[in-house]
Amino acid sequence: EDILHPYPMTNGPKNNVLRVAIGSVVFFVAAALSIVVFLNAFPPRERRERIPPFDGYDKQFMTRAMSVPTVSNELATILSFGSRLQGQDGFRKTQAYIRGKFEAAGLTILEYPVKLAMPRTLYREILGADGKPLSDVEIYPFMPNHFQPAVTPEAGLTGNLLLVSNDVLLSRPSFNNDIALIDAGNPPDNFDFSWNKYAQLGFKAVVVADTNGLEGCNWENAGLSVCSRIPVNFVRLAATRGVFRHTNETVTLRVRGQWEEVEDTVLVGILASDKPAREAVVITACSDACSILPDLAPGALGAVTVAAQMALLEGIAHYRAAGLKRDLVFVSYGGQMMGSLSADRLSAILGPAINKDEAIVALRAEKAAHDAAAAAVRPAAACVQAPGFLSTSIVNEKVTGTLLGALSPAARAVLDEEIRYVLNTLVFEISEEQLQAKLAFMRTDEHNLNTPEFVAYRRVKLRYDDAMAAAGYPVLKLIEEKKEFVEKHSIRRRVGDRFRELLDHHAWKERQLAQAFAINEALGRYDRIIPFGSYLLPADPEKTKGEVIGFYMGNEIEPYGYLQYPAIQDLVQSVVQSMSLPAEVKCEALRPRNHSTGVSGLTAGFPVDMTMWTLKGHPGFVLVNTDRSYAYNQIASPTEKPFMRNLDSLASSLQVLGRCSLSLAFGDGKFESPAKTQAGHYSGRVFVANVGKSIVPNYPLQRALFGHKSRYDDRPGFF
Repeated sequence: EDILHPYPMTNGPKNNVLRVAIGSVVFFVAAALSIVVFLNAFPPRERRERIPPFDGYDKQFMTRAMSVPTVSNELATILSFGSRLQGQDGFRKTQAYIRGKFEAAGLTILEYPVKLAMPRTLYREILGADGKPLSDVEIYPFMPNHFQPAVTPEAGLTGNLLLVSNDVLLSRPSFNNDIALIDAGNPPDNFDFSWNKYAQLGFKAVVVADTNGLEGCNWENAGLSVCSRIPVNFVRLAATRGVFRHTNETVTLRVRGQWEEVEDTVLVGILASDKPAREAVVITACSDACSILPDLAPGALGAVTVAAQMALLEGIAHYRAAGLKRDLVFVSYGGQMMGSLSADRLSAILGPAINKDEAIVALRAEKAAHDAAAAAVRPAAACVQAPGFLSTSIVNEKVTGTLLGALSPAARAVLDEEIRYVLNTLVFEISEEQLQAKLAFMRTDEHNLNTPEFVAYRRVKLRYDDAMAAAGYPVLKLIEEKKEFVEKHSIRRRVGDRFRELLDHHAWKERQLAQAFAINEALGRYDRIIPFGSYLLPADPEKTKGEVIGFYMGNEIEPYGYLQYPAIQDLVQSVVQSMSLPAEVKCEALRPRNHSTGVSGLTAGFPVDMTMWTLKGHPGFVLVNTDRSYAYNQIASPTEKPFMRNLDSLASSLQVLGRCSLSLAFGDGKFESPAKTQAGHYSGRVFVANVGKSIVPNYPLQRALFGHKSRYDDRPGFF
């Protein structure tokens, strides 16, 4: 039986064909419109023209300068200066040597002062049961745990020096009176060098040593596990081999480290071509050394980059009158250990590549703020230094009021603020004494108020209360009603010292700003800056044969799309193809994507100073070796291994470095216009609460450390 449809059917064969035709037309029209819109919004780039490198110059000078013997001599000279952590004598000698080389080459030299925080050890000693230093043992603290350096109590940490092993860790019920001694050649399974695991067992401290001495320790494995990104004061030390003679003996560790502000002088040397140039190649190198043991920073691997830069300077100086198309700027700075801060600050003087005017606007604003502050400080300082100021004698009791009345409102505000700062600093100092006295009392019978500890605590508490009360007094009332307090605590001297410190600061800042303007004027005139450098490292002949040369713009640069990388590849590949290199020497090509990430993985993720330039839009890059990640893992080694001077393993890499420098100097490399960048800027003051009478935190902490946490904070170069 036929079934009748309740509604008439409309989708017959003709209707279906018509619907498909209309849909197809609509689809193709929409697709065409989309393509037109896309091409207008994102026009295709022209196919990059590969320009053959200029080759019309005598190569013998650069070949000789970048030879293994020449660079090895430079390396030996630099390493002869000793430990090169910033602020140490070896670092200062290296800077003086580099400056001398700049002068000898006839460079126009500019200097830019930068202040950085660096870890410094005030004392480090290991004592025997008799309280005397162990003559056959030296100890060295590891890098700070984030912002926290190693600090023991004044009397030290005393415990039994226990050589840890698998059996020892499993057989003993408690380690609360022990100091763990880890044999770097045979650490316990599962514990390895992880300090936190030993701390959880109750050990008072950790000492790492090797039976073959510090030189025999595999720092590639041992060093970084002993450091932490958590700011905890757990004492972690390395020791010489003599420590093994004192196992199961009672020893005392006395160590005190702290952060100190040290100065770095950034050297900028300009080698101008014989004709005015619109572009400049900036050849950079870091002169300081990284080390997981700050007191031992030979920096043998890092010194290779400095030696290569000195050799480049010697070689390229011969081509000064040979028709260079770009000026050469040689830059030497420290700060490698501390996140390449000197490189960051120098490149910030020039501003982002896409808008260089931002830098000069920022410099002018900074100078205006500094000039206003200095103009208020100077008359206030003169007032403080005047005879009779803050005097409590009857003869001079009106002098302070007269001097204050002669100040401008701005100078008077500065003077009042700084006197308040001095008084609050005194409160801050006594508060620490009070805390220590209170803790000493609490360690005894805290219910017995007749103990010497309570008497000492009470005495300090009265001093603290007196200082707190005085901190709230206006200046004139202070010298009228708190005469004894003013004299006892030498308030006049303290205020005078504070203003001398401020005057010194403004004099230094004025010098820094003057140099910043000079560098901005000298380098800001170029249409394009091309930063260039090297992190080529020697190889262990037992592990690596041949050489693999790579290029690298820095950590996480151009991760999603390439702008400058194709031009860099063209330049490097053209240079390599023009040379007759041995068959075992390879040059890496640009990866289809994430080239920076790939190279970073092959160089142990070590941060290069070039990142600070490329983050601001400059087409900078360094040459690296991607076949020896173990070498990059040992840049922060506190000892020198034999392979670290094996420059034969860099023979071809050094020649490529020299030829790339000449290629850039003679105008090769067609770089794109810079992309827009956005840099963060942090400045201001850190205020401490509960200091003085104010409810709102208003005590500025001098030389406060400001930073962040990340997965890299326990590694040199990321501080």
